[in-house]
Amino acid sequence: MGTGGELISLFDAVYSSIVDRLRQESDWLGFLVTDSSNDFKYERLNYKYDLRVRNEKVYKVGINLFLNNEVATEWHNHRFPFLIYPIALSGSLESPVYKMDWEDKASGEAGTTMVISGECYSIQRCADVFHRVMSLCDHASINIADITEPPVRPDRLTSQKLSSPRTAEILEILRTAIKTPHSCPPDPAVRIASAAALSGAICLKSR
Repeated sequence: MGTGGELISLFDAVYSSIVDRLRQESDWLGFLVTDSSNDFKYERLNYKYDLRVRNEKVYKVGINLFLNNEVATEWHNHRFPFLIYPIALSGSLESPVYKMDWEDKASGEAGTTMVISGECYSIQRCADVFHRVMSLCDHASINIADITEPPVRPDRLTSQKLSSPRTAEILEILRTAIKTPHSCPPDPAVRIASAAALSGAICLKSR
């Protein structure tokens, strides 16, 4: 399935295109998403079209919106290898958006990291690496999932389609947030660093 570094390199390549597409409401579908395991809800925009790389890899792009800063998730893993690019809706580039506890079930390693606005991370071994997050501020996250291979577990999320006016409102929230300096992507010249403290479970890209 490749590496977390590949997802970060892809993000560098497509970030500007994703931002441009935020002006095209017809390119996005909005949903209210519910996690059946704990009734946790959030709003999500799915880009209508898959990203394909050399006809070998297939990726899905979505953007989640979290407006309740008291949100805390249960321990979970993801169905596909994924990348997250968090965007604080207010505050500086250094704003922490959530605290993330993580555990690598394969190695037994575990820890806690602070996720910062404008610093993306990826988890490639999604079957092994579990995490839970505690939101610290209103934020959005651009998500890219590698859907080339089958998912590692069944889907526990249910989705209810949002109205067109609400989808348009979310797009405006995102356009406003991304225009601010704190949500500029990290310098592409800064290379990928897999933090030793995370034992390779999570691939980080810092400024």
